[in-house]
Amino acid sequence: MSYPDNFLRGVSDKNSLTPDGVGVSAGAFHFDLSKISNGWLEQSICWEDNDSVVDLMLRQKKEDGVIQFKIGVVRVPRSCVQYINKLPQTRELLSYERKELDDNPYHGNLLLKKDAHNFTRRLVAAMIAAHVVDVINQEHILD
Repeated sequence: MSYPDNFLRGVSDKNSLTPDGVGVSAGAFHFDLSKISNGWLEQSICWEDNDSVVDLMLRQKKEDGVIQFKIGVVRVPRSCVQYINKLPQTRELLSYERKELDDNPYHGNLLLKKDAHNFTRRLVAAMIAAHVVDVINQEHILD
């Protein structure tokens, strides 16, 4: 399967961005220990297949009608996964998949081996955050 050059991660918590809104904390990429499938921790992303994906994510709503990613979306190059997987302390811990949803054909997951140590999980989250190339704030996109 081929993948686009970038993936997107929605941001719901203002504490995941730096105060100036141009940087991202590791908190935006913490893996939820309750989301495990086939030995991997899953972290929801969207694949940036085309220009419409950002808009789709910014307009995505929760079941109660509230905007899901009220802070915005961040763009990360897929190449960061290969970079992180080459480092000695994080060798071959990350992967990714496309896992389409009925209402979102761009949905996928970043995958982290479930037995990764807590320190290593935090380290990986920080490394992904350091690779963010764009922060798209909600107020700049929606009317």
